[in-house]
Order: sequence, then structure tokens, then C-alpha cells
Amino acid sequence: MSNFLFNGKQRIVDLNGSAGAYVALLATILLRRVVVQESLLTSTGAANTPQGLTYTLPGSTQTFQLPVPTTTQEPGEFPKIEIPDREDMSFHQAYGNVIGNGPDTPGAGVAPTLATTLMTLRSATATATSVLVTEIA
Repeated sequence: MSNFLFNGKQRIVDLNGSAGAYVALLATILLRRVVVQESLLTSTGAANTPQGLTYTLPGSTQTFQLPVPTTTQEPGEFPKIEIPDREDMSFHQAYGNVIGNGPDTPGAGVAPTLATTLMTLRSATATATSVLVTEIA
């Protein structure tokens, strides 16, 4: 995504099937917003068939689920996880609240800080899937 208004980072993360472990999605930059939706490609560039997602948020024991995209939807219309929600007031401000930070690499003798866990995810079916993660600074 090369757009002068976009200040962030995109990446594809591969997830386990529903029988596998949840994959922790860690922040890689200082961010104010994150958008996660299924991808038609894996991280290696192979084709991916969306399966739906199950996810949990830090500090919660509740599991959420996104449905499988329909065959009539374009990739930009796939269900997505948006934090903060578009209805959140901080979304409408020029500079929203910081919700996560990537890992740092301090100098010698200083312990590094760990990246913020944004959520944990896995496929809603036994078949593995991949997600496109957009981190917005």
C-alpha cells in the first residue's frame, strides 16, 4: 500500500487450523489502530482459501468468531477485526490512543521490552488460513 496518507505497516501472518494453537499477533511498530482480515495469499505467496477466524483479545477469556467470506465478496469486503472500532471516538481524532508497541533493541546492558500482544487468532475450520495485518501508526 503506497499512499502518502498511510503511515504504518502491512504483513501476512499464517494461522493454524482450529485443532492447532492460537497464534499470538504481536505489534511490530508503535500503533494506534490495527485491521486484520483474511488474505487470498499466504506469507510465502501461495494461494489461500479463507476459512473464517476465531480470536481472543488480551485480558479476556471470551472467544470471538468472524464468518467465512462469501464467494461474491471482493477481498476488500471480507469481514475484518478493527481495533479500535470505527465507532470509537479516538478513531475520529487526528492522533488516537496508542494501543501497542513493537519490540525495541536497546543498547548493551539494557533489557529489551517485548512487543504488545494485540490478539490471538486461528482458523475457524480445521484448514489453516492466513490474514493480512495492517498496523497504522
